[in-house]
Amino acid sequence: MEKRKAPRHPRSDTAQITLLSSNPPATFSCHVVEGSQNGLKLRSPHLLPVSSPIRLDIGDELLLGEIVHCVRDGESYLAGLRVEQSLAMLGELRRLMQSITGENRRASEAAAEVAMHH
Repeated sequence: MEKRKAPRHPRSDTAQITLLSSNPPATFSCHVVEGSQNGLKLRSPHLLPVSSPIRLDIGDELLLGEIVHCVRDGESYLAGLRVEQSLAMLGELRRLMQSITGENRRASEAAAEVAMHH
């Protein structure tokens, strides 16, 4: 009997995974092979310890979660990631922050220029 709360959908994304529990944090590439509302199935070249906190960078998304299972599958491992936090549109956020800090920088430079001439 299926225990999943949300349907799974095939995916084919390359991602950067960071094991936040290792010291220093280990980062390497993995593949996202399936996704649902609450989690992802990852194909990893390395064993991902169950309960490990993970950061996953997929394109313009940053996901934080926990490994819930991991099994060997040929030369790699299949792991389940329960997604706990997600932040999307990071490129847009970066552009917005640069625009804001650029405007603040220009205003500061203009104020300094005015102060120098008085």
